[in-house]
Amino acid sequence: MSIITNCSLNKIWATEGSNNYADFINVEGKHGVYIFRDKNNITLYVGEARKQDLKTRVTQNFSENDSGGTFRKNFMSDKGVDFDGFKQEMMSASLIFIISETSDMQIRALESLLILALNPKHNKDT
Repeated sequence: MSIITNCSLNKIWATEGSNNYADFINVEGKHGVYIFRDKNNITLYVGEARKQDLKTRVTQNFSENDSGGTFRKNFMSDKGVDFDGFKQEMMSASLIFIISETSDMQIRALESLLILALNPKHNKDT
């Protein structure tokens, strides 16, 4: 298991053309858990990537034309903001990735434990 901390989100959104996901190269093809944190290091969301790799799973949140991830949907709903409002708030946010070579069940267990321990604002019971 390895941890990549404080992957800044302020360089993702391009002013023109495609978003810049160069900072996510280390999680391409990898599976595990990710944690969104705001500028005050408050945990916003904990998610898992088992079927998709971490890069694919996380980048769903950053394109207005994509369906978005659960985090983006919850965040926008809770805050009452549109995509531009989400984008603005995420400019000062960061990501932590926990890369795991373990089974799907262990990744889900890690996600559940982190949700219990960190009490993220935008995770919802389903």
